[in-house]
Amino acid sequence: MGVAQTEDRRLRVLELWRLLELLSTQQVPRKGRTETSQVVDWTSDKPLPWDTVRAVWRDGARLTWRHIVYLGVYAIDDTHEILRRTFGQDAESADERPLGRGACAGIVVGPDGRPIPGSATLSSALWTVWRLQERRDANEPAFDDFEEANAAFQEQAEAITGMAATPADEDGAGSGAPDGGAARLDGETLRRLLTAAHKAAGVRGRPALCTPQVCIRSVAVSARRAAGPVGTEFLNSFFLDDLHRIRDRARAGDVGEALGRYLMPDDELDPDIRIDVARRRAAVEEGVRVERLPLGRWPAEADRPATLSRQFAINHALTDLAPEAGLMGVLHPPGTGKKELLRDVLAGNVVARARRLAELERARDAFVGEPLQWRTDSFSRELPRLRPELTGFEMVVASARDGATAGGEGIAAALPERTALAPKWREQADYFARLASTVLTETQRAESPVDAWGLVSARLGRLSRRSAFRASLWFGDGDDDAADDDPSVRMFAQLKAWRSGASPYRPWHEARGRFLDAVHRVEALIDQRREAQARLIRLAALERAKPSSERAVPEAREKVERASRAVDEQLAAQAEAEVRRNRAALAEAEHIAAKPGIFAVIRSRGRASRRWRLDHLPLSRSLRTAEAEFRQASVTTERLRTTLARRKADLVDVEQMLTRTEAEIDRLTAARDAEADRLGEAHPARLAPERRETRAPWLDLELEEARSELFLAAMDLHHDFIANNTGIMLTALNAALEVVGGNAPKDLDPEAVRAAWQLFFLLVPLVSTTLASASRMLRGVGREGIGWLVVDEAGQAAPQCAVGAMWHAKRVIAVGDPLQLQPAVTLPERAREALAEAYGVDQEWLAPAASVQTLVDRASDVGTSLPRDGGRMWVGIPLRVHRRCDDPMFSLCNDLAYNGLMVSQVRREASDAEDPFGLDASGRPRIRPSAWADEKATEAGTHLQSNQIARLDKALAYLTRRGVAPEQIIAVSPFRQVAQHLELMSHRTRYHGMRAGDIRAVQDDQADVVLLVLGGDPHLEEATARAAASLNLVNVAASRARRRLYVIGDRDAWARYPYFRKLAEALAVM
Repeated sequence: MGVAQTEDRRLRVLELWRLLELLSTQQVPRKGRTETSQVVDWTSDKPLPWDTVRAVWRDGARLTWRHIVYLGVYAIDDTHEILRRTFGQDAESADERPLGRGACAGIVVGPDGRPIPGSATLSSALWTVWRLQERRDANEPAFDDFEEANAAFQEQAEAITGMAATPADEDGAGSGAPDGGAARLDGETLRRLLTAAHKAAGVRGRPALCTPQVCIRSVAVSARRAAGPVGTEFLNSFFLDDLHRIRDRARAGDVGEALGRYLMPDDELDPDIRIDVARRRAAVEEGVRVERLPLGRWPAEADRPATLSRQFAINHALTDLAPEAGLMGVLHPPGTGKKELLRDVLAGNVVARARRLAELERARDAFVGEPLQWRTDSFSRELPRLRPELTGFEMVVASARDGATAGGEGIAAALPERTALAPKWREQADYFARLASTVLTETQRAESPVDAWGLVSARLGRLSRRSAFRASLWFGDGDDDAADDDPSVRMFAQLKAWRSGASPYRPWHEARGRFLDAVHRVEALIDQRREAQARLIRLAALERAKPSSERAVPEAREKVERASRAVDEQLAAQAEAEVRRNRAALAEAEHIAAKPGIFAVIRSRGRASRRWRLDHLPLSRSLRTAEAEFRQASVTTERLRTTLARRKADLVDVEQMLTRTEAEIDRLTAARDAEADRLGEAHPARLAPERRETRAPWLDLELEEARSELFLAAMDLHHDFIANNTGIMLTALNAALEVVGGNAPKDLDPEAVRAAWQLFFLLVPLVSTTLASASRMLRGVGREGIGWLVVDEAGQAAPQCAVGAMWHAKRVIAVGDPLQLQPAVTLPERAREALAEAYGVDQEWLAPAASVQTLVDRASDVGTSLPRDGGRMWVGIPLRVHRRCDDPMFSLCNDLAYNGLMVSQVRREASDAEDPFGLDASGRPRIRPSAWADEKATEAGTHLQSNQIARLDKALAYLTRRGVAPEQIIAVSPFRQVAQHLELMSHRTRYHGMRAGDIRAVQDDQADVVLLVLGGDPHLEEATARAAASLNLVNVAASRARRRLYVIGDRDAWARYPYFRKLAEALAVM
């Protein structure tokens, strides 16, 4: 397969993904009203919201209203119905029609009713649907001209409203300030905008989608946010621009190592080089050898070291992936330690960069070359370049979805808090602690002040967050009395205080020495354990060799005895040969002595001489034969004597070797026992085989404390580096934060953008965001401009969602579980299949079967394989130790989804009197064990079965009586109709706090009790079959339940399907 053809296949995949995102749309919000927001369906006989909304105040400040006008609101399902008519619909399709509305176009309006320049945008989904219908064969469905159509609509909108065109910001719109030249929007202007939108989308004259409906969402925001940039992501896919841009890069061959491997066709991957960690124990043992251990770790409890599989993954990332570019997958079944994995990778990166900093004789030597310069408004900016060796450690954690508790965003948001550290270090740790507390309290709108230990991460992403973070970090609100009293609460004030001498700081030579002392301590401890490891390896080798030596001694003795017998036998044979030789010599001598004399010869006329010669010939031959035999016997004797000597020497050697082996084994055994006494279970000799997975070797308390303190020392060195470069940092960080906050010129040189982010990451080593925001946030840093991208919950992200972010990253780690929730897909299945066929792309590249996780896993060389749908599925490095669910939930998930790969480390005290799920005084469970409440589905025409809801009510009442609060309960259903009812129930006073909804509503959640209400219309068996077809539903529901799982539904109807049959077998009937 040639390179050109491979690239063409990559391009086809990117083209298809882009088309799917063109067909994606954001839902118009539902009607409703709160104190600071409202959503109304507007008609021409009603006043416009900017004429009627009242002033709203928060914390003494007046908020500013901002309005999003949705033009031509339509039912999303109407577009999907067109796709079904265009491409056909499989009879067994699992499509569940989407609810909600989309809009033909949208525009943002300021508080005075004037439109925001550059905010008008056209619906890509509506525009694309009609072009697909017109081109049913989809032979060349490139759809490259949407950007042109959208730009044309924006120009027409500006002409209609009188807006002046302004440069678009990175989110696609201009400044949040209304344009002074634009007229206030009235009903007639909205009608004209609506007509222009319908025309631009190509839906005029098509009644289903050419609707006159207008919806307006009004939100009261702070004055600072109102003055900031406005995005247009409220209408179209977040990933559309990324795919358009990366497709063009791919055409030029500019994709980078990680993204290039992500897009690599199957036949370009080599499965023969894969390392299956579940089957090759030696590979895991090699991967966790102490010399591969990163020097730093997150300061968690030192007596709770990483599990074997987690440390293997950490080592692989920081030892194998870090020096190169590429990607790796990590299989993260629920409850197996994802948070700890991400924290230790961060710690390893921070320490690695600190070691580079410590090599600098002077702090200012970190900067090289001429500074980069630009101007903003009336200010000039100057940004120094970091040495290349100080870059590549930047770390972005991107979650598949938004939300403070969503995956990596939630993990990263908690990193700066003191509770993220073990108690031993909570008070002493201080990396801009006051500043971090202030910034996090302000930007996260915390109900109470955040007590942070360090500015170790920032939750950024969309422009409003970055702008708020920048403002809070640097200046605050501009009238900050606290910064005057304590400069440590703002970065600008802190830098000024250092420069003026008002605040002391540690000199660079002292800072370096302090850090290097911590490095040397860890290195010394690792060296000790490396020596112990070498002794243990040597001991194992000797113990393997000893039986051979023990067998060799008697074998050597037997060889000596055989050689000795052979010598004795040969000596006897030699003696006999000598006798024969002597006899033959004597006979010949006697015959010679009897030789006739001359006279006898004469008298006999020569007959006596001839007779003598005839008699002498055999005697002579006999003598020669006997002499030859004797010589041969002598040679053989010498050879056998040599062999005997050699056998005796061999015997001495093996006896001495056995003696030495036994002595060395005794010495090494004594050393091992002493080391094991000192290290405890951290020493492999003390860890029972059944606990092998529960902890990585050599991570004893002393070493883990030293590694934790090294990480904190590394953070201190970063702090001291900034303090020792105060003069440079005052201008450099100001410039960098301007880029990070989205206030730099839009045409800023990419080198400056990259340098700005690299400097920012030197201050804040980790940034969390969503995949939807990651690429736009990093716009301008270029290919492989950041060191690390971690995609969290990657199994829930459609494969195209990570393309833009991956292009910016040198190394990619996907953490997720393809056996949990798959990516959400609403497009009809047949439409997806037809479009994939048109592009020549296999279904394995499309969600829901494909995800970011599955594509990273398939390209990862290290992992394992699991059974799936009758075949085998290659997954990333598995995290194997589970610490969440009791049985039967753990065993069910482990057997059903993970082929027994996980090991339970759940430890509970059954006799705990305060545990409602424990045992009472008689040894019986206080709360009924997990079970299946068999309630038949009898009501046709609805998935909501009233008897099952009644049973749910009884279950909730029972749990309440037994001391289980609603906050400890999750109620879910596979059917939307049932899930909506459960959600309504959760709003009742007695159930307030219970989490409820469909299975996706609890995808990142867990609870003591999970109630799975199955529902199911008895006349729609195909709906039940679709819901039961995948193991994901059972796996997700069971793995959310820590203590109890109760299923309510028709057992016979559901147990006919394989995965629910397993569930039924695991649960008793009640």
